[in-house]
Amino acid sequence: MNLPSQPVKGYYEIGVTFVNHRIKARVFNGESFNELLNRLFYIFSWQKETNLFALQMHNNDKLCYNVEELNPEAFYQLIIVDNEEDKNLVAPFQGDNAADQNDDPGSTRSKKGTSGARNRSYHGFSISQCYYKAKRPKDLPKILTCPFLSCLKEFSETGNLKTHMRTHTGERPFICPHEDCRKGFITKGHLNTHSLIHSGEKPYACDFPECNKSYSRSGRLKIHQRTHTGEKPYICPFRGCAKKFTEKGNLKTHLRIHSGEKPYFCDFENCNKSFTTQGHLTDHKRRHSGERPYK
Repeated sequence: MNLPSQPVKGYYEIGVTFVNHRIKARVFNGESFNELLNRLFYIFSWQKETNLFALQMHNNDKLCYNVEELNPEAFYQLIIVDNEEDKNLVAPFQGDNAADQNDDPGSTRSKKGTSGARNRSYHGFSISQCYYKAKRPKDLPKILTCPFLSCLKEFSETGNLKTHMRTHTGERPFICPHEDCRKGFITKGHLNTHSLIHSGEKPYACDFPECNKSYSRSGRLKIHQRTHTGEKPYICPFRGCAKKFTEKGNLKTHLRIHSGEKPYFCDFENCNKSFTTQGHLTDHKRRHSGERPYK
């Protein structure tokens, strides 16, 4: 970041929430939105990577991506813009131009704790003077919001929010230890469930009389038990269609009959056919390959 030759004394404060942080941050006269973002990333120990960001007031759809639009003493949520229309709007205000990036403060906790970080100056102020923690009013519930604009789901616990965010980032920190597998999972619980495939263990047994079925996942057992009870909780919403299903996936497949969607495409040369299910596509591709598995 290029610092002015003389300290800029004019500034105002805005509130910013991000994941489980709630702070009051200084916005200096003359700085760009990109400079403000860089400082916020450093304070929140967050890697910008290739994401685009904006500020948004709670219960307000308007995105702020220019410091001139910020209201002093207002509280904003720092959000990750992940839809193409809004990306095109915010991108010009946070480009990787050299003027905003020359003194990038970084965004890791290890750097934040060093003496060099504490003494770093921003418009004549040290990093510790650029913000302070803001307390949540006692009459407000503890709500943590997913920072992705397309989501904005709310959580009451930090751990649940951070686990949820992996569905957006693609992070899969729990890796199957089997050499021929190495699949990654969002939670340890998902990994433990997956491991039952390798062990062959099926701890979830049906308790209906004369049924000896068992499953590796509780969800599969619940679906199976509907064959005994006759329950079909997933109902087609189209008028005139009374179809019901035991599984959500079966309803999703059925809805393609109404919508005409055929997401499974044949990849054989000069064949442009598509199908509503993976099974139908597999059967079709056997016509090309000549495979006859059921003789």
